[in-house]
Amino acid sequence: MTEFGATCLAWSATFGYWALIAAFALSLVRLVKGPTLPDRIVALDLMTVLATAFTVLLAIDNGEGHFIDVALALGLVSFLATVGFARYVMTRDVTSAANLPASPSSGLPQSLAQAPSPEGADASPSSAREKPDA
Repeated sequence: MTEFGATCLAWSATFGYWALIAAFALSLVRLVKGPTLPDRIVALDLMTVLATAFTVLLAIDNGEGHFIDVALALGLVSFLATVGFARYVMTRDVTSAANLPASPSSGLPQSLAQAPSPEGADASPSSAREKPDA
């Protein structure tokens, strides 16, 4: 690599590190302030994406290919965590809507205000369970 290329790479890596640190700090502010749970989940997801980008930048800057594997694993775990958080928020919203009274002034659609009862709710707990044959 030429001297100009090495200097350009060093300046770009330094700028990349500072940009990622600034973005991480801003997403940390959003994680703390919120105002809602989905905002906090998006901020947490952004922080994991930034950590992955930081790991890739570290791999490029140091010339170590092993960090790319770490970044790939972090990205996959981050995706699964985001899906899990989204599922939690979805079920939390449905159960909180089911606990509200069904009134026209609640602002909820009638289908959310009157959630159907779970299967087997009318049966007793002992009869709902299947007994083993043995």
